[in-house]
Amino acid sequence: MVTKKHRTGRPSVISDARLRRTEEAIQANRRLTMREMHKIILEVSMTTLHECVTVTLGYHKLCTRWVPKMLTEEHKKKRMGFTLNYMQKQVMSFLITLLQHGPCTK
Repeated sequence: MVTKKHRTGRPSVISDARLRRTEEAIQANRRLTMREMHKIILEVSMTTLHECVTVTLGYHKLCTRWVPKMLTEEHKKKRMGFTLNYMQKQVMSFLITLLQHGPCTK
């Protein structure tokens, strides 16, 4: 659940109840479009709803589905491993090319 710090000024349009309704709608049908969600949650504008889904709840559209945009530690480690492996191959390829052909001169 998203927690908000108390602040002064105008209250937020997106209440916790609306956030829950929005997340429940996404969980029920991940293929919902923003227009379809707006028909469910009429109290807020499309722009505010989009900000709520993308920024506050952390979702983004992927192949017409709403997917959480949160990587687990395992995903981060795998991504780092693939990146390091790729970089090692690139460095080795560069060094082999440099040794075989020498520095290029004009």
